[in-house]
Amino acid sequence: MVVNQPDPLVRGSGLAVLIQTPVGSIPVGNGQPTKTVALDLEPYPHADDRLFVLLPEAGPVSCTSRPRREETMALVASAAPFTFDVVPKPTKLDTESWEYVSQNGTAEQVLAFLGRENVFALDLELIAFRMKVKEFFETTIKLLTDRHR
Repeated sequence: MVVNQPDPLVRGSGLAVLIQTPVGSIPVGNGQPTKTVALDLEPYPHADDRLFVLLPEAGPVSCTSRPRREETMALVASAAPFTFDVVPKPTKLDTESWEYVSQNGTAEQVLAFLGRENVFALDLELIAFRMKVKEFFETTIKLLTDRHR
């Protein structure tokens, strides 16, 4: 990622953030290999712009910033180059995540998760396959109903 500021002396100006995909990756979900996002400089700004890529082969992947400069822009910041390894299977599972518990946990673990977490932030479709067990279905519906009355 590279951050350029059009005119560092103009108050209220914005930033142009250049987002680039890793070498050898394929952008997916309407992504582009290179994308510039304009950000206004306001108090407490927040931006959430994601880029999804497919990394077709296992092995090391290089991420390097290739700043693109225009005469009207000053380079403000850029990410240092780094390399990471793409693996065919996860080397470490997040056994505390909803994605893992919903698919691999026991019924008791799933219900405990539902009892303590914000269910509005969870993808409840992940437990649809469990609902064919009458006892689990009834317990889940009761738990959700009692929590959100």
